[in-house]
Amino acid sequence: MAGSPLAPDRWQLVRDRLRVPDDQAVTVTYTHGYATVPGDVRAVVLTLAGRVLTNPSDLRQESVGSVSVTYSAETIGASLAPADRDLLARYRRRVAVVGLR
Repeated sequence: MAGSPLAPDRWQLVRDRLRVPDDQAVTVTYTHGYATVPGDVRAVVLTLAGRVLTNPSDLRQESVGSVSVTYSAETIGASLAPADRDLLARYRRRVAVVGLR
């Protein structure tokens, strides 16, 4: 019926595709995230971006005599510091896994 919710047994989520009977057209309505980004989340993101921009190659040590360069293997790419993870922990949602056909 047009404009009414589809019963849970009438649809199937397979990977990133929504399957409905007879390939009928559907409108998916969902909500996510926060209306505005919390200040401490913004601060962590900007701090992380600053770290990447300040030292984009993850260089830990550099010498000139006999040329010696050391890269920080444990932080290759952007990674959160433990303090950042702790600050963001309260925003992490606890979820349960539900199997769909």
